[in-house]
Amino acid sequence: FDLIYIPFNTFQHLLMEDEQMSCLKSAAAHMHENSHFVLDVMNSEQVILNINDEWKLDYSSVLQDGSKIERYQKTIGVERDTSIVHKVFMYKEIRDGQTIGAREFDALMKITPNEKLQEIIVRSGLDIKDIWSDYSFGHDNATKKKIYFLQLQ
Repeated sequence: FDLIYIPFNTFQHLLMEDEQMSCLKSAAAHMHENSHFVLDVMNSEQVILNINDEWKLDYSSVLQDGSKIERYQKTIGVERDTSIVHKVFMYKEIRDGQTIGAREFDALMKITPNEKLQEIIVRSGLDIKDIWSDYSFGHDNATKKKIYFLQLQ
């Protein structure tokens, strides 16, 4: 493939290092010398691994019909020795100021420390060509994102 893209922290739902390594090696196996691989993860330096049972709005978008989608999250468990976080997400659909639907789901995420993730990436046969902090190609380490731009070694 010319481009492989793993967006929106999806990679962090792989909880074991061998699963992460397998994913990266599989992507590398589908790349050629001019391929690009974009890996979008949370910046571990900006993640606070604390339990927070308060809902926090972290995304909102207005749809074409004028209704709004909102995403809330809360952290209900943290395993500090493994960096695995148990989160609950809630999506709400709002029309005319009234919530017309809501759905919750649980998710486990591994917030691998940045240095460890970079080590895993290199051991998988990939080179880190750049690390962006946002989709404007910024390099501010104080943001919540790490967007790795990868190529074959």
